[in-house]
Amino acid sequence: MNFFDQIINKFQIISDPLSFIGVLFTIIVSLYIFKHENSYSFVRERHDKIIFPLFNLLEPFLYHDVPKETLESALQIIESNKNLIDGKLLGVSYFCAKNPSRNNLNELFSYVDRAYDKSCRKLGLKTRTFSYRFSRKQYKNVTSIILHMVVYTLFGLIVFAIFLFVFLYVVAVLYALYESLSSIKQLIMLLLVSFLVIVLNKYMEKFH
Repeated sequence: MNFFDQIINKFQIISDPLSFIGVLFTIIVSLYIFKHENSYSFVRERHDKIIFPLFNLLEPFLYHDVPKETLESALQIIESNKNLIDGKLLGVSYFCAKNPSRNNLNELFSYVDRAYDKSCRKLGLKTRTFSYRFSRKQYKNVTSIILHMVVYTLFGLIVFAIFLFVFLYVVAVLYALYESLSSIKQLIMLLLVSFLVIVLNKYMEKFH
């Protein structure tokens, strides 16, 4: 009889939606970590060999006149690392080498400008601030400045709204769960939540 009771209890655990969600979440997180670890080495190599050398070379001239020898050095960096570049950079570098017009140069500047910040985000590095870019005139035109401000403002508001919604939802769920527990389990839950808050706070400090 005890044998059948154990089977039934195990079946109930498996069929529990919360348990299923927990298992599914664990699988998704594991796959994400695996993919992130595999792609990180490629992102680092591309950053060190192409993105940063190009940005470091061209940053003083972004959207301005660039010396011929500097452009040639930039194109040489791209040519020497063709196995790490994408189709966009391949096309941009080709047209710049063929005809270094203002439009073609701006395409190269725009690519390097965006790629540097994108690469930094993937590596967990801070991107350039608006004040830094503005003081060094690293915007294509006034429209780009306005668009940058609008996009980042809207993005910040959306992220804040999502975070607030998720936070309130989690608080409501935890409170409902807390109310349904016994005194001892409530204490255990408080200790667990406190521990998670401390860990989360330590993790967030890395981004400051």
